[in-house]
Amino acid sequence: YHYTPDIMSYASITKGYQSGGFNSVLMGQQFQPETVWNYEAGVKSYFKSIKLMVNASVFHYKFTNMQSLMLVQPTGSPIPAYEVTNADQSASGLDLDVHWQPTRNLRLYANAEYIDQKYGNYTVPNGPDLTGQAVGTPFWSGAAGFDYSWYDVLNGVVNLDVQHAYTGATRCNDDSTAQLTCLSAPAVTIGGAQNRTDLHFGWQRDDRHWGLALY
Repeated sequence: YHYTPDIMSYASITKGYQSGGFNSVLMGQQFQPETVWNYEAGVKSYFKSIKLMVNASVFHYKFTNMQSLMLVQPTGSPIPAYEVTNADQSASGLDLDVHWQPTRNLRLYANAEYIDQKYGNYTVPNGPDLTGQAVGTPFWSGAAGFDYSWYDVLNGVVNLDVQHAYTGATRCNDDSTAQLTCLSAPAVTIGGAQNRTDLHFGWQRDDRHWGLALY
């Protein structure tokens, strides 16, 4: 629904499907088809006079038999094997995306997401019951940055792009703690928050036949 030419809101209900199959390394092992219902509502806006775009949404996913690749210990075998397993999962969260270009040369942007993803009724094969526990997806992630361009430089464009991204700590559950893929202890942390900064500085000729960049 458009409130003005610059602002609209939306809502959607969608369903997705992925077929089931068989685990080739284990006799008689099959996994069920996966379905997902997605409920989403949000706002999209673009203010042309100041070149500002703001988008936001809230969502809820409900997976039935979500397919995941896991390392398991087959009964009677000393050798672990990868197999596809099914688990009911649900996730709720929100997204925010902002872009602003105050001048022809400068563009700023930022995005963030909060998500709470948990298991439904699920027990790891030969492992713990994870019903109601976190899947592992971090609560928060986001990025922010800018790019700046200098035009008409040696018959081309010089561009500087800097971005910083943040991913929150992995949310541990009984299985990931037992497997030592997620751990928060005074002596050691596995699956902690991550920060990453990327930089790109380069020149490209106007006809795009040649370019040079540092990363």
